[in-house]
Amino acid sequence: MSLFDHGISLNYAFSGAYPYHLNSTLGDTPLRFTRRNTVTLLFFVGTVFPAVQGFCAEKSLAEKLDKLVVASGLKKGDLGLSVAVLRSEKSGAVYQLNADQQRLPASLTKIATAYAVLKRLPGDFKVSTQLLTSAPSEKGEIKGDLILKGHGDPAFVSEHLWVLVGKLHRSGVRKILGDIVVDDTYFDQQRFDPSRTQTREDRAYDAPVGAMSFNWNSVTIYASPAANAGDPMDVQAEPMSDYVQLTNRTQTRRRGQSKNLSTSRSDRSDDQVGDQFIIKGGIAVGEDEKRLYRSVRYPGLWSGYNLKAFLEDQDIMVTGRVRKAQAPSSARVLVEQESKPLREMVADLMKFSNNFVAEMLTKHLSIVAGETPGNLSSGMQSIVSELVKAGIPKDRFQLINPSGLTRRNKMAPSDLRKVLEEAYRDFRISSEFVSSLPVAGTDGTLERRMPQVKGWVRAKTGLLSGVAGLAGYAGRPNGEIHVFSFIFNGSNKQRWSAMELFDRLAAQLADEE
Repeated sequence: MSLFDHGISLNYAFSGAYPYHLNSTLGDTPLRFTRRNTVTLLFFVGTVFPAVQGFCAEKSLAEKLDKLVVASGLKKGDLGLSVAVLRSEKSGAVYQLNADQQRLPASLTKIATAYAVLKRLPGDFKVSTQLLTSAPSEKGEIKGDLILKGHGDPAFVSEHLWVLVGKLHRSGVRKILGDIVVDDTYFDQQRFDPSRTQTREDRAYDAPVGAMSFNWNSVTIYASPAANAGDPMDVQAEPMSDYVQLTNRTQTRRRGQSKNLSTSRSDRSDDQVGDQFIIKGGIAVGEDEKRLYRSVRYPGLWSGYNLKAFLEDQDIMVTGRVRKAQAPSSARVLVEQESKPLREMVADLMKFSNNFVAEMLTKHLSIVAGETPGNLSSGMQSIVSELVKAGIPKDRFQLINPSGLTRRNKMAPSDLRKVLEEAYRDFRISSEFVSSLPVAGTDGTLERRMPQVKGWVRAKTGLLSGVAGLAGYAGRPNGEIHVFSFIFNGSNKQRWSAMELFDRLAAQLADEE
C-alpha cells in the first residue's frame, strides 16, 4: 500500500524559491504551498512513507515464511507459528499460523521456567553446601559424625566436592570417628515429578532431584576395547565410589565385526543400597573409548559415598558408614562451598536443556514463596503466577512440569512469544535471559544448527516423541530483532522435518534481504 493507491500523484517543482506548486490529480487547480505547509508535507512524507515501507517489508517477509512452510510438505494443522518484530512497547505480529492454539511445548517450557526463576530469585542468589558436626573434635579427630548438608545446589560437581574436602583437610581434620550423615531435608523427598515419562528415568538427562545432589546425580561409564578380540573390555565409572557396582559383560570384537554397547541399571547384587550398572556388548580392537551416561536413584546416599571416597583420597579416614538423617540443631558448620551465581545456573538450564536443573530451581521458587521444604507444586504455582503477571490469562495454558518432560503441559506459540517479549523488555533480567539461550552455530543445543546465520539466532529447542519446538530471537545487522515461537505436534516420523523447517524459518528472520 502507498499514497499512490489513494489516487494521489506528487510532482514536485523545486525552483529553489518559495512558494512552489504541487500538481495533484485531485483537481485541476494547482495547490499553492507556503513555507509552513511545505514543512507539514515533508513531515507527512517523512513519517508515513517509512511506515508504509515497513508494512511492505513485513508483508514480503510473511510471504517468504509461508513459502517455506508450504515447501516443507508438513500439514499446516500440525504447526503453530508466531513471529513478531520486537519493539520497545507492543510488538507487531508479522506471521501467525495456528498461533493461539494450545500445543505440547516440550522443553520450550523451560522458557517460562527461566523467566520465573529470574523474576523471583534475587540476582545475587547463591546456595551453599556444608560440612557440619555436633561432635567434639581434637587433635585432628572428629569424635562423631560428619554431616553433609545440601541446600539445593544444581551444579555441585566433583571439582566443588574436592575443594570442600580440601578446606576440611587444611583445617587439620584427619579422622572421622563416626558416620557420614547426609541431610537433604531442605527439599522434600519427591525425586521425580509424577508427570515425567517413566521409561526414561535411568537417562542422565532425566536424573532424580534432591537438596543434596552431586554431579547432576549421574555417572559416566567409560568402556575401552582390550588389546585382543574376545577379551573383556576395560570398564570404569567416573566418579567411582562404593555406591556404584559395575558388572562387566562386555567382549572386545574383531575389526569389522558388528558392534554395540549398552548399559542397564538395577539394584546392587549385595545388601548395600546403591546402583548396579550392567554393561553389555562390545566394540572392536583399536576403536576409541566410549562413554555411557546414566542417572542414579538415591541422590543423598550417592553424594555421601562420594564424599567418603574424596575424604579417603585426601587421607582423611572414616570409620563409620554412610546414612541419611537430619542434622541436629546443635551442629556447627566446619567448612562450606558456595554455588555458582544464578545467571550461570540458568545458562546450564537453557543451553543444554537440563531437566534436572529445571526441577531444582523450581523447588527454590517454593522456598522463596515461603514453602518449606522446597517442593515442585508450590514452585509451579510461582511460574504460573509470573506468566499471568506477564499478561497471559491462566485459562490459556497448563503447566504441570517445569522441564517440559511431560505430555500434560500445554501452551500456545503466541503466549510463549509473549514470555520472550516480556523477558527482553525487563532490564533487570534481559541480559541474563537472552545470554542463557543457545546460540546458532555456536553452543548448547544449537551448536550444530543454522551455521549460515551463526550468532544471529538465540533460541530454546524442544523435542519429544511427535513434538519439535524452537523459540527465541533472530537479529539482523540493521538492528531489527524478530521474536518467534515455532511448535510442531504430529507424527514422530516428521519431527526431524519440522526441525529443519524451523531452522529455515529462523534463518529467514535473520536474513536482511
